Amino acid sequence: MKIVPTNSTSFLFQFKNHFYKSFKNSIQMKKNILFVLAGMIMFTSCKKDPIVEDLTPPIDTTRNFINVNTSVAGQVVDINNAAISDATVSFGTETTTTDANGIFKFENVTVPENRAFVKVQKAGFFHGSRTFFAYANQRSNIKISLLEKIIQGTVGASGGTVTTPEGVKLEFPANAIADANGNLYTGTVEVAAQYLDPTVDNLSLIMPGDLRGITTDNVEEGLTSYGMVAVELLGSSGELLNVADGKTVQLTMPVASGQTSSAPVEIPLWFFDETNGVWKEEGKATLQGNEYVGEVAHFTFWNCDVNWDLIYLDGSVLLEGLSLEGANVCLNFDSGQGWEYTACDVTNSGGIFSGQVPTNTTFTLNIYPAGYTNCGDAIYTAEVGPFTTDMTLDPINIDPSAVIDNSMNVSGTLVDCDNNPIVNGYAKIKLGWAQYYAYTTDGTIDYTFTHCGTATDVEITAVDLDDFTQSDATLFTASSTVDFGELQGCISLAQYIIYDYNGTTFTLTESVSLFDSLGTGVGYHYLYGSDANQNSCSLQAIIDGPGTFDVIGFYFSTANGTFVNGTDMTVTVDQYSAVIGETSSGTFIGNIDDPNGGGTLPITGSWKAIRQF
Repeated sequence: MKIVPTNSTSFLFQFKNHFYKSFKNSIQMKKNILFVLAGMIMFTSCKKDPIVEDLTPPIDTTRNFINVNTSVAGQVVDINNAAISDATVSFGTETTTTDANGIFKFENVTVPENRAFVKVQKAGFFHGSRTFFAYANQRSNIKISLLEKIIQGTVGASGGTVTTPEGVKLEFPANAIADANGNLYTGTVEVAAQYLDPTVDNLSLIMPGDLRGITTDNVEEGLTSYGMVAVELLGSSGELLNVADGKTVQLTMPVASGQTSSAPVEIPLWFFDETNGVWKEEGKATLQGNEYVGEVAHFTFWNCDVNWDLIYLDGSVLLEGLSLEGANVCLNFDSGQGWEYTACDVTNSGGIFSGQVPTNTTFTLNIYPAGYTNCGDAIYTAEVGPFTTDMTLDPINIDPSAVIDNSMNVSGTLVDCDNNPIVNGYAKIKLGWAQYYAYTTDGTIDYTFTHCGTATDVEITAVDLDDFTQSDATLFTASSTVDFGELQGCISLAQYIIYDYNGTTFTLTESVSLFDSLGTGVGYHYLYGSDANQNSCSLQAIIDGPGTFDVIGFYFSTANGTFVNGTDMTVTVDQYSAVIGETSSGTFIGNIDDPNGGGTLPITGSWKAIRQF
């Protein structure tokens, strides 16, 4: 029995208001300690040869971590929970892009069991990532929220200071910035920065990796954050810059109001290693008033953290003897310093929750349906611990009566245009305000999820990730069991502009329009499109029917303000109509200016648009 998390629910360690309301009279702060997402595990003693990592393994672990063949699916969104399409996602040696719903999926990828690492890149955003525990032949579910790159100010060769609205301050000395080759950069430098408040509920979604770090002694420990910041330095052409060798930048980080009473006088600084998916200790910061001040020699994500000893904890959740996927397992425990910690994990396709937690600690374990902690009472509560060594809990069997009122089983078959099973796709299920995603590799959908609300209808859509098609959204009566029969994902988008540039695919489906300057169906034609992420594209050419024509003007812009012009381009019109309301389509090919100043880069694309006027 499976549960798939919704758009509104964190796939990884969401710290929910439900707990904080329960403890609002005693909590002085909300601290984010991650109970590290494990993904899945099968209870077996079979082990492969130990992996060899470029980081020295922790000296205090008792587990023999290995490489495993695993799968992962998830969603990429912005901080407003809007889906981000066409983001580049990497996992192990594999790469894919998110679809129109921000969904990505990897099957059977070999990664380190204890540090599976998903990385997301999208123009206009800081890199997003998630580090988690993975298990053989199972699928993990994650969610990643990307932070927009916001230019907070500029500095020059003489140095300068940039301050974010939250009070993060970066003080650059003279001649402190270099290009990728280590050469001193003397032009104007844009400083993009975003502060991450460690007390917010969605920290686990927007921060990179997880809250594990490698100390200077090569020991892996848990981290308690007292503030994070993402920083990038951009040259005049948008190229990435960094701190010059032998120079440092003074970093000032504000202490959140709820943390001032517990903030230590001195705290380690940690930077995020985007290659290995882990925080690394480098330097220290001192408390000056309500701010931490330290020196950094390069930029990525930086984090002020207190570290603590870890043990590994895992367990499984069952409903009527079957694995319960997507259940939100939360551990609540007393910090001993006047506040409560809450850390959560989402069970994987094997019903497994897992992660690293503090030693010698007693936990209250609560389980909530479908990743929710703000949707009624917990369906299971127990006290566990304390533990001094790694521990596997006994399987937890959920009483069916606890979920009978908000449980739904959805089943059916997804097929493509040739009535063959969709082998790379999913069913999108919309129930009230929540959306659920059920993945398939053979066309079959059969899973159970729990939900909130009293919606009377459920909307189901088949999506084929290989053919870029979908079915109509079909309504069914909401009940405990919904058999949707067979849905055929055979409808292509009515309008789009799709282009590939520098390894990234952009799919524009919003505000697509085609018109000519005179409204006569001949002469100067304009093609325009955009997407929900503020990427846009425009093409102009003199067109009089099917054929190949020189492009007079072409540009695309991205959410971060990058504006690129096209050169030596042609557009081919395969289908043409001068009639308003009818469709034209074709392709284009050529070169565009490299925004990083490297000459030109090739671009190819296709389009389909309905004539406007």
